[in-house]
Amino acid sequence: MRLGFAGTPDFAAIILRELTRTPHDVVRILTQPARPSGRGRKIISSAVQQEADRQGIPCVAPTNLKGRGDLVAGLDLLIVAAYGMILPPEVFRAPQFASLNVHASLLPRWRGAAPIERSIMAGDTETGVSIMQIEETLDTGPIFTVARHQLTGDETGGSLSTALAKLGSATLIDLLSDWSSHAPALPQNHQQATYAHKLKSVESLISWTTTAVEIERTVRALANRGAAYTKVGTDRIRILKATALDGSTNPGKLVKTARGLAVGCREGLLLLDTIQLNRGRGTPMSVDQAANGHADLFTVGTQYDVVG
Repeated sequence: MRLGFAGTPDFAAIILRELTRTPHDVVRILTQPARPSGRGRKIISSAVQQEADRQGIPCVAPTNLKGRGDLVAGLDLLIVAAYGMILPPEVFRAPQFASLNVHASLLPRWRGAAPIERSIMAGDTETGVSIMQIEETLDTGPIFTVARHQLTGDETGGSLSTALAKLGSATLIDLLSDWSSHAPALPQNHQQATYAHKLKSVESLISWTTTAVEIERTVRALANRGAAYTKVGTDRIRILKATALDGSTNPGKLVKTARGLAVGCREGLLLLDTIQLNRGRGTPMSVDQAANGHADLFTVGTQYDVVG
């Protein structure tokens, strides 16, 4: 079949790469425009744009899709994965058969922009991918197939994104290989829907008045995606890896445990493992290395800013 593809981040790029290894012909790709990224705010093209360039497939980055059915003209199917833009009807209805979305959750749970992070933050024990037909309303379309993925409790946002992209690729390719005789899509139970709202920058700032378990989940969810952080005056400490422990002290207070330095929470302690400072080169380091070089931030009794 002649396929179009719309996606932006690494999650989508993995799926695109696997699609190009099938007998199907990916003839057109849509992605979001290049944007500033990193500490230097360098303009970086999307992961999908970079993959399209490697494959030599035409890729466009429109800023507005209204009235742009021409972008998907002549396609049998349009495959969408984490595109980040709403498709108007003239686009998603243009392909001969359908427009399909590879969504990183077990719909109707976690409809919306951040299903991977929200599943980790909520402490879910299971997630997966759903392949659904696109409708006008967000992530509400009937589902062709799902694939389940068990969570172990040590996933990060980055590692889970990669795992679900691989699972989604395999599931999508299986569906396409039997497209002419696939089972009909089944409607979602809208009464069971939950929403994975877009992450806000304020959510990265740790509130030590929440529980250690909740903070540890946030640390994992945001790892490789901006990172959770705390502050001491003007210094920012990004926490890249941590573990929830039993124990107690004042929220935000740094204490020494048998396993290392930890911070008090409303319930329990957060054992620090890997951190990153807004000093020097900002290189990730172990908390022991940080304590050796930045004692003013990692002396027992240091009080980190309490939020909330």
